[in-house]
Amino acid sequence: MEKLSGYRAVYADLLRTETAQEVLDGVKHWYEEAFVEKYEFGVLEDPDSGQADMSPIWHILFGPIKQIFPSTKRDFVFNTNKTLRETSIWIRILENHFGKDVGTRNCKFEICKHGRYNNYQRSFFDVFTEHVSRELSEICEKNEARIIGDITKISESEEFAKRRDEKRCESAYSDIKEVMLKWRSVPDQVLSDAIHEAAVEGVMDW
Repeated sequence: MEKLSGYRAVYADLLRTETAQEVLDGVKHWYEEAFVEKYEFGVLEDPDSGQADMSPIWHILFGPIKQIFPSTKRDFVFNTNKTLRETSIWIRILENHFGKDVGTRNCKFEICKHGRYNNYQRSFFDVFTEHVSRELSEICEKNEARIIGDITKISESEEFAKRRDEKRCESAYSDIKEVMLKWRSVPDQVLSDAIHEAAVEGVMDW
């Protein structure tokens, strides 16, 4: 077995601590409990066709962080790196063990925390996120597929279709009204009837 020294040895020791296992178990729980919190609609452009349509934007609750997933993206993946960084739970490992039951080996806490760019040294955060990816890859992929399944099920529901059509009507009406309101000399009732008729035709053509 390769003998480690310096920061690599400290990081290896930190990954074996009880706190590191607790944090890993916590991330595993985030994957398993993640769910589609809600969805909303917006006019999004399809990256392949270039066509704009009223499309859903999904809100996925992943641990304490809400992850936004526009439907124009083909594959959903958990943004584990961002969630770990924003929650800062990985810092507990350093704070609970560095210089205590894990020897410093003449390494500096701030470099472990932030890394060093000149005379490059990786941070413990970089090492820990790779550790999470290795240890939980199967659980992560399983639950990414589960989220996609939930999104597909919602997308095929009658309620989803109804809400999408309502948003299309609202968008068409708003766009047409904005154009027609430039015709200030047109009587209000005539303008209102024209907007309604144009909006209906616009939705039927969508």
